[in-house]
Amino acid sequence: MTMPRTVLRNVARVIDTHLGLDYAPARERDLELRLERVANDMHLASAAAAAEAILTSHDCSELITTLARHLTVGETYFFRDQACFDRLGSEILPALIRTRRNRTRTIRIWSAGCCTGEEAYSVAILLDRLLPDKTNWEIAILATDVNPTFIDKASTGRYTDWSFRSPPPWLRDRYFNKEDDHTYQIRDSIKNMVHFDTLNLVSDSYPSTLNGTQSMDIILCRNVLMYFSLEKVRQIVTRFHLALSNNGIFVASPTESSMPVFGDFLISTRQQTTFFTREPCSPVEDEAVARSPCVSVGDNSRISNPTVPLPRASVNATTASDWSAREPDAPHDARAPIPSEAIDRATRDCDCGRYAEALQTIFTHKLHETGCKSTIRLLVRIYTNQGNLDDAAVWTQRAVEQHKLDPVVHYLQAVVMIESGDCVGAETALKRALFLDAEFIAAHVAMGRVALARNMRTEARRHYRNAVSILEKLPDDDIVPETDDLTAAGLAQTLRWSTSNREKSTVCER
Repeated sequence: MTMPRTVLRNVARVIDTHLGLDYAPARERDLELRLERVANDMHLASAAAAAEAILTSHDCSELITTLARHLTVGETYFFRDQACFDRLGSEILPALIRTRRNRTRTIRIWSAGCCTGEEAYSVAILLDRLLPDKTNWEIAILATDVNPTFIDKASTGRYTDWSFRSPPPWLRDRYFNKEDDHTYQIRDSIKNMVHFDTLNLVSDSYPSTLNGTQSMDIILCRNVLMYFSLEKVRQIVTRFHLALSNNGIFVASPTESSMPVFGDFLISTRQQTTFFTREPCSPVEDEAVARSPCVSVGDNSRISNPTVPLPRASVNATTASDWSAREPDAPHDARAPIPSEAIDRATRDCDCGRYAEALQTIFTHKLHETGCKSTIRLLVRIYTNQGNLDDAAVWTQRAVEQHKLDPVVHYLQAVVMIESGDCVGAETALKRALFLDAEFIAAHVAMGRVALARNMRTEARRHYRNAVSILEKLPDDDIVPETDDLTAAGLAQTLRWSTSNREKSTVCER
């Protein structure tokens, strides 16, 4: 080791802060070797120069992206840990399919820390084998990784023999086209089921409707947590718990499953695997949900592209006829004060995923009768995170009727429509929002999502570039409204990468 130990420890702290990766003192030599690769990538003279750049940089967003390329591990292959996929294929997915077949026909899965995509595609292949009527379902498989190089490779769907270690005998013949003796291209029917994107599990926002990480049925994060410090693992697992729908399943690797961080989950060990389940709604939550009205969302043009993952539908919903039969709300004095303590408590409960308690506070104190935008925004957030889109649609419609000239309420309505699959309605609502506020950043980003869902890549890039041009006018640390506390610099970097990556994909497709 040639670098001073104090310098390496300081670099290790920066890496832990921004990426969560744990470079303990025993791994200092490994860290120095990786810094040499960073130096080569950045055209610097030495690992010491790279360390100095890391420790003195004021805007480290691009530097962190470079670090992610060289510090993350790219070891994976198709159907890795066969016992896990056996249980998914024989128990978890069939049960989910039975539950949804006569209801919403939606399935949402997130491969977090997906590396080069083999895990996500393996899940897609499982679903293809289990669902002969796949085209009648809305399947959203989101695959994310902090390393943009991994995402670039995964998006191509091109693999070598190294990705096929002990594969099922039918895998290559049925789901890949052979390009040469050692290269295989995954077929479009599977490739189109998965949406890849960059996401930093330490610093990015999730669960969030902005990146489609809410209301997941299954989250797989295998052989990823082991590289984080225990403190970061606790934080990440807590956020995964919030990102799951009720009864949603979290899957870690066998080694990671023994970590002391899963106290909020129900633990199920079977078939040499351990899965973690988010507990279902409590009776209190059922009661709170039942106290709010629900109507059906119209059957409009639907978003089927996995770029916009679809949520789980409401279970305890009042029917449209029940709603129409209710007495109209009593007139309310809009000037009446809102109990600020109650709304603060409901917001804190929502932030912690205690949706039952948040709803109970809102309805007990009749905050929903005030017409206040902050309350309606909170209701929409709760119901959308639960996957209860019918109730979310009711409250956004009320907000639009009461605040027609407010771009935020039109944006909230569009978010619910996106999650419901209403492509036409979402675009109309977003156009209203942008007419009222041409520099509404979140609305430009949402328009990009809708355009991608309609396979309008050029239009999506235009909206993303519009958003970036507005973001560049803001201080880097400014929080962008309606984006789950993303900073201007962080969102701009994500959009620049996404635009660049999609341009590469378009060139490849040609």
